[in-house]
Amino acid sequence: MPSFSSRLLAIMLKTFKFNQRLTRDLESDRHHARPSKEPSSRMIKTYDISITLIQDRIVYQWNNRHDHDQMTIFYMHGGAYFYGLNKMHFKLFEKLINSTGCSIIVPDYPLVPHASAEEIHAFLEESYCELCKDKNQNRIMLMGDSSGGGLALGLAQQLVQHHQLRAHRIMLLSPWLDVGMNNEMISDIQRHDPVLNRETLRKIGNMYARHLSIQHPKASPLYGSLDGIQRISIWTGTKDILYPDAVSLQEKVKHTSVTCDLHVYEDMLHTWMFFGLPESRQAISDITNHILA
Repeated sequence: MPSFSSRLLAIMLKTFKFNQRLTRDLESDRHHARPSKEPSSRMIKTYDISITLIQDRIVYQWNNRHDHDQMTIFYMHGGAYFYGLNKMHFKLFEKLINSTGCSIIVPDYPLVPHASAEEIHAFLEESYCELCKDKNQNRIMLMGDSSGGGLALGLAQQLVQHHQLRAHRIMLLSPWLDVGMNNEMISDIQRHDPVLNRETLRKIGNMYARHLSIQHPKASPLYGSLDGIQRISIWTGTKDILYPDAVSLQEKVKHTSVTCDLHVYEDMLHTWMFFGLPESRQAISDITNHILA
């Protein structure tokens, strides 16, 4: 049974129609994405944070001062390709750094409506190749939440094609894998999902794909090849309309040599690991253990 705080959060989100927020923001700011927040002054003082400019955009790197062979996480933030980095992302980075000693690379990639899937992927691939070229290939992970989860898998597919993939593992948190939102199970889950709205995500998905097919792997990596990828770990909740596609990815993996572990949290919402719930702490502990394994 979900915790009291998670049930209360779901009620509050439904009451305030949170799953209409993206619809409202998209309509009011149709020509302007919501840019990223910056790390707090406290975080800047506490951690060794460096900035690299790629294509005139910021790529953050949280460095470990003491261990130069630590795990490196190349992280792609979520936000439906419309919202930038937020405070919850920075809190997650802090937890991962403190518990694993990893370094984290975070590209502040361009957003729709100004950028398309092709432009975003080009930026991410250049950022990855530049900042991970001197890293131990056995100590690199790709990770992302929501749309960033889709980017993480899509980037891995592109890097394999270009013989550049050095990450040995991909970790996906409530990933958005098919921007067409075509899975038949989504309709049933939509009634219980207080965070996401299927039709709004379809609109964003079309903007993101632009002239590509909705099923092109750069837009919807669920349809891409998994050749060359070693291991995928997925965290998803059953009250998330993106949950069915996480299951579909696991089913697809069964027909390949890829190792896949799917962590399903009953009654959990989209990206619940960010919300400070008992189940959030459990998921972050699980994620941490997988990083250290």
